[in-house]
Amino acid sequence: MHNLKEFVEENCLICGSHNYIRIREDMDAWTCWNCNSNWWIDDEAKTIFMILNEFEEDLVDKLLIQSSSLINFANGQAERDG
Repeated sequence: MHNLKEFVEENCLICGSHNYIRIREDMDAWTCWNCNSNWWIDDEAKTIFMILNEFEEDLVDKLLIQSSSLINFANGQAERDG
């Protein structure tokens, strides 16, 4: 699990863009600043989301791709803001 107010740096597997993501308590996933692709913040966040919602893995992956409002997304940034 990540510390709040920490940044995570991720590269989008679709477009290769470098993303800075500020960790928030309610965050499940992030969206690439360049191509708007969605990604789970980590396997733990995905697992917790599955358990809390009693959803199977294939369903949560579909919800991720569809940008479901059930998932709390953070926006990846091109530059670190502070």
